[in-house]
Amino acid sequence: ASFIDFGMTGFPADKYGLIFWNHGGGSITGYGVDENFGYDGLSLLELNLALEKSLASNTKLEFIGFDACLMATVETAAIAQDYAHYLIASEELEPGYGWDYSFLADLGANPQVGGAELGKIIADKFVASYAGSGQDATLSVIDLSKVNDVLQTMGNLMAACNEDFSQATFKKLAKSRQNTKVFGGGSPRDNNCDLVDICDMATQLAPYYQEEAKAVIQAVKNAVVYN
Repeated sequence: ASFIDFGMTGFPADKYGLIFWNHGGGSITGYGVDENFGYDGLSLLELNLALEKSLASNTKLEFIGFDACLMATVETAAIAQDYAHYLIASEELEPGYGWDYSFLADLGANPQVGGAELGKIIADKFVASYAGSGQDATLSVIDLSKVNDVLQTMGNLMAACNEDFSQATFKKLAKSRQNTKVFGGGSPRDNNCDLVDICDMATQLAPYYQEEAKAVIQAVKNAVVYN
């Protein structure tokens, strides 16, 4: 919180961006490791508390970015929506060198650029910097004003799953979950992340809950303005 306040008071601007740069573990593990304090990280609730106590609670940031693995989750977005217009983050593990910060030159040339447009530049430069390296690089730009629609449609899908829950239904849901695209399985430290792709999960459940699944997929497509 004090770091955010230092930036916003020391360098007044019309728009602000906040980038978290460190390790990321998704919704369960959270963000960052503090080498001075037993490699302790910040849970999403702790991140929320820091933002809530900062000036970002009164002045919405143009974007929050995570130069960290696995932080493009609906849970992260649900918190970030109160403090920023856009979320820029990766659904998958990031290569070790992280983002290509030459995007700062683009920002310097056009300081009034919006979060969506700047996010596209960040994503393109990030992916291009690993072209030919054999390393995967993924980044998304999420319109945080659309996150509640995603949460609502996900809730409707889960409610439909619960309506006729039985041993037979459990078997179908377990198989669907087993076949869903997952993230964070690339190394032993990520085995507890338990991250699935929302749209792929809905696709797997579509044979049983077609309308609810279709609504989830559309809501996510509306929220992700670039990827």
